[in-house]
Amino acid sequence: MVEGVPFPDSEIELRNFVDTFQDVDDEQALAMFARAFDRPAFRTPFQQESNLHAFQQAIDDTIRVLSTGIWQTREGDEIHRLPSLHRIRGAGIRSALELTVRELDQLRRRFKTLLSSGEIKPCGCGNPTCPTFMLSDAAARELDRARDRVLAAFRRPYPSFNVVLE
Repeated sequence: MVEGVPFPDSEIELRNFVDTFQDVDDEQALAMFARAFDRPAFRTPFQQESNLHAFQQAIDDTIRVLSTGIWQTREGDEIHRLPSLHRIRGAGIRSALELTVRELDQLRRRFKTLLSSGEIKPCGCGNPTCPTFMLSDAAARELDRARDRVLAAFRRPYPSFNVVLE
C-alpha cells in the first residue's frame, strides 16, 4: 500500500498506476518538464556548441518528454516518466506547452534546413560521427533566436523557469 492505496501486482497495472499522475498538479508537472530543458543544448550559444548531434538529440528528447511524458537517455533507456502535456488540466498551460512543442519543432526544422543548405556543415574530417561542425554567424544567430523562442514559450506558463543562454 502507498498512502492507503493498494499497490498493483502486475506490470501493466503498475505502469497504469504510475502513469496516472493523479496527485500531480499543473505547477508540479511544469517543474518536472523544466528539468528537461536544464541541459547544455538549451544554455550554450551555437558559436560555442561542441556537439551538434547531441543538440539535435536533445531537441528530439525534449519534444518526446513534453508530448509523451517519457524521458529517455540517448541510448533509449527510460530515465523517468512524467505526465504528458495532454494530462495538463489548465487549458492555458496546455496551450502554452503545445506552443513550446511547436517552437521546438521549428528549431529542429530550421537546424535541418541550415544543415542541408550548407550554412551548417561537418568539419570535413570525413568521420560521420565527428561532433565538430562549422556554421555561419548568421546561422548561429538564427538558431539562438529560435531557441530563445522555445525558452520564452515555456516560460509563459512557468515564470520561475530560469534556463537562459549563457
